[in-house]
Amino acid sequence: MSDRLRFGFCGSGRFAAECLSIISEKAMPEWVVTNSPRPSGRGLRIQNTPVSDKARELGIKLRTTEKLSADMETLEWIRSDIPDLILVIDFGHIIREPLLNMAPLGCINIHPSLLPAYRGSAPVQRAIMDGLKETGVTIFRLDEGMDSGPVLDRIPVSIDMSDDTPSLLIKTCKAGCEKLLEYLLKTPSDRWVFVPQSEVGVSTAPKIEKSASARPCDSRA
Repeated sequence: MSDRLRFGFCGSGRFAAECLSIISEKAMPEWVVTNSPRPSGRGLRIQNTPVSDKARELGIKLRTTEKLSADMETLEWIRSDIPDLILVIDFGHIIREPLLNMAPLGCINIHPSLLPAYRGSAPVQRAIMDGLKETGVTIFRLDEGMDSGPVLDRIPVSIDMSDDTPSLLIKTCKAGCEKLLEYLLKTPSDRWVFVPQSEVGVSTAPKIEKSASARPCDSRA
């Protein structure tokens, strides 16, 4: 009998799909929940989320939802097969009770910044636009705030002059997933230590409008 932790996965975007791809190489989630298909692109064609496509490729049990907090059927579906923890990554939904603490270890997030810096939806883009030489990734447990929950681990990631948003997203994704897998596969959950975030250094990373640029920044010393 395996002692590995069982986990579910809630995610939608490309960052989440990349995380799912990396994590599933060593640990497969019990199920995946993602956004329902939505119109996208110039032709407004109905498209699946990147996570939906990846979950189908991997053969993982999948469910879609329009608004999880109001989707009682999906919440009961999750409750019927509740794992040890739920990974919530790039999902696009506000996580509230009862899901927030439904699993014994709660909902765990991989966020591509060194929290409490760059809380919000565009941490990688903002770090590049601000000319930082280093950012990172934080593994933390969700609470009712925005990216404000207690931290399990923080991993620094360098920002090279050649980095743009896609390349830095991949770097932070790999760093976060590799560290998370250490916890999932090698560290008993009773040794997981969550530390409250500091009130010093809090900043936000609002969504970037499509007209804004997040190209490599050449203003750094």
